[in-house]
Amino acid sequence: MKKYVLGLSRGILLLSFLVACLPGQAQEQVGVGESSIQGKVVDADSGAPIPHARVLLVQSSGIPVAQIITSSQGTFFFTGLFRGLPPGDTYELRVTCQGYQDAREIVQLSAAGAASVFVHLRRRAVMRAPVLIEPPAVEDLQVPKEARKEYEKGIKQLRQQNWQKSRRHFEAALALYPRYASAQVGLGTCLLKQGELGPARRAFEAAIAINANYAAPRLLLGEICNAEHQYAEAVIELQKALTLNPDSWFGHFEISRAYWGLGDVAHAEEHIIRAHELQPGVPEVHLMRANVYLAREDYAGALKEIDEFLELVPAGPTAENVRQRRRQIQEQLTKTRTQ
Repeated sequence: MKKYVLGLSRGILLLSFLVACLPGQAQEQVGVGESSIQGKVVDADSGAPIPHARVLLVQSSGIPVAQIITSSQGTFFFTGLFRGLPPGDTYELRVTCQGYQDAREIVQLSAAGAASVFVHLRRRAVMRAPVLIEPPAVEDLQVPKEARKEYEKGIKQLRQQNWQKSRRHFEAALALYPRYASAQVGLGTCLLKQGELGPARRAFEAAIAINANYAAPRLLLGEICNAEHQYAEAVIELQKALTLNPDSWFGHFEISRAYWGLGDVAHAEEHIIRAHELQPGVPEVHLMRANVYLAREDYAGALKEIDEFLELVPAGPTAENVRQRRRQIQEQLTKTRTQ
């Protein structure tokens, strides 16, 4: 996390609760000599501004102070919140936006003046599944030879994680044969990997329009719905997918996430258990099971699942965050046992 510095003025910090603000605006007007934090949230790869990102200002004690939604130009502005604070106090900016990885920036107060902060967000890779392209048998009988060749080249590049090259082959296959459902799924998968959720959604919907009994596009469309917090819609698509392919671990995993998002712990638990039975070696499955155990206040069960996750993913920023959470759960378990 980076550190930024801003100045101070006199007064008392009164807001120790979450304040919802209009896009890019603080609720108070800027007074003479008042300190402020202004900034901009941009795409880490393209540098384009990111509107509608949520920026939460948090005290060093962990208490939320204020929250702002970025403007159409990706800007945000906090003021009127820092009166009377001594130099050296620190704040944290927690930035979240749909389709992007969360980011955090540390702001350290000094007597120097207002801070200008740039926050760079990286697109979130939502695709967890293996390549889920299983062409319906009847499709091969209908697809022209040249279109099938392009599709097979696309699959090869997809498995090698060459998203852009793969995408071009799938687009070529669709140009030769527009009703190629599997090529639409391949194209949608590439778009997912590149963080383009809207176009990916349209590709999967096109595949379903061609073949309503094709499970793969419904599974991936359910994943997109989850990524966009459209949990009720995700349940509908994933239920249809699981009717077509009841032994899809990925389908059970995603519908568990959808039910979790809806607050339905019982159904979330039912499906994550089935996902684990079908595919026990997926790290995210263990984390979802840990969530269910925590909801049941079964801390020992949650720790077991977290340990399984860490065995599969021992390194990286996700692992470190999970280890921190594990320490918190262990403390809670110890406290429960001593009561």
